[in-house]
Amino acid sequence: MSLDFDAIRERAAAATPGPWTADHEWCQINTPDGRRLFEVLLGDNDTRENAQQAIADAEFVAHANQDVPALLAEVASLTAELEQMKQVVAAARSVFEVEHRRAEKAEAEQDRLRADLDIATVKLNAHERHNRELRAEYEQGVTCACCGGKVMGREGHVIKVCPICGFDNFPEGGVHAAYYIHMLDHERRGKGKEE
Repeated sequence: MSLDFDAIRERAAAATPGPWTADHEWCQINTPDGRRLFEVLLGDNDTRENAQQAIADAEFVAHANQDVPALLAEVASLTAELEQMKQVVAAARSVFEVEHRRAEKAEAEQDRLRADLDIATVKLNAHERHNRELRAEYEQGVTCACCGGKVMGREGHVIKVCPICGFDNFPEGGVHAAYYIHMLDHERRGKGKEE
């Protein structure tokens, strides 16, 4: 049931100012100056039970003059508190949505970085594998009989002359390579200097 609090306030404000009191002897409601407002009837049967009920009713009516405004004030206080809580909840929801979007962006960035890391790892592994292949080819390369360097090559290109000293006494057909790296034999040259 929906209550019209404005109408209740109007009725409470229009009533005789209190506090009202209940006269148990006469079962009547009195104003602060002792004026009788109304009586509570006992009913058809003038019994003790009816009298006790009339006294209870008189007490209820007398206190309604103070209870109703107090309840209206409590309702107004709780309504104001509810409005404040709604604002707090709305602000918290707004903050949550901002943080949620930020978390989603951070998660997307984390996924992107993880993908970049996976790509970099694949490239690094390929680079390391390539370096191992180059090292193996160098170790199997041809040593120049003139300068003592090594020519390393891969299939697809032919080297017939040492690129540094010009020596052309490579095995028949030359060294097949896509590119070459000429490295001096430092240990051999070091030994030659010592001699």
